[in-house]
Parts: sequence; C-alpha cells; structure tokens
Amino acid sequence: MRARAGRGKMAEDEISKAGRQARFALWEKHGVDAIKHDLLNGGHRLVGGPPQVRELAWEWVRKKEAEEAAASVVRQVRTKEAEEAAAAASVVRQASPSFRSSKEASTPLPPPAPPRRESAETKPAEVFTLRPGIWGMHVDLKELWRRGREWVRQWRSRS
Repeated sequence: MRARAGRGKMAEDEISKAGRQARFALWEKHGVDAIKHDLLNGGHRLVGGPPQVRELAWEWVRKKEAEEAAASVVRQVRTKEAEEAAAAASVVRQASPSFRSSKEASTPLPPPAPPRRESAETKPAEVFTLRPGIWGMHVDLKELWRRGREWVRQWRSRS
C-alpha cells in the first residue's frame, strides 16, 4: 500500500479536535465510572478504536477525576466555613446584644436550657437485663448503685 500524499505517520496517529470533542461528548453520556471500567477491561466496549483513543480516554478519566476531587475539596471547605461562621455568629449573638440585628434585638434571647435530669415520666433503667452472652444475664452496676443509694436515703429520712 502506498502512503497518502501529504500525510505522514505522525498525522495519522493524531486525533482531530472535532474527533476529540465528539468522543468527549460520548464519554460524558456514559459517565466517568463506566468509561474507566471499560478501560480497565481493555477498552473495547465503550471506548474502542486504536491505542491513541484509549490513551485519550485515560487522559479524560484522569481529568474528570481531578475535577471531581477538586469540587469535593471545595464543598468540604465551604461547609466547614459555613459551620464556623454560624458558630461564630451564635457566640456573638449570645455574648453581646449590641451585635444583634434590629429584628433580633427586639426579641429577647431564650433562657439557656436546663440540664437534662431523669424525670418521673421517663422509664427507669433496668437493673437486670437478659442478653445473649456467656451467662445470658447482664447487671447494670451503676443503676444498682443509684437505686441502693436512693433506698438508703429514704430509709434514713424515715428514722
């Protein structure tokens, strides 16, 4: 076979700009994961073509993964900055009413929540529970101590 006039070996190996864009559009449809999976399995199902096309596909996959990683880092930084800003704003609002906006200044701050204590409505903790294990029973020593201490207090208060 004769070589075409005006085209050398180097020109045949290169992929045209239009060919690159068409392949990129097709690969975008399939997604990065599908193209990467196809390349790992030989690149015959979705990518196809000569080795230059597979090299281009690997380049595209690396580029897309780098973009996704950069976007993920940006999202994490923005989330962290937003959390820090919200925490700082709440500290400033609680610390000084002069920093509060006019709408916030007109409404008083709610009182701090009292510490949680076990009320009579809540179900008391179980001292003995049946659990699968070596002996099949579990004893909550802390709860046993609390109940014993309370019983002694009540007994002393009667006397």
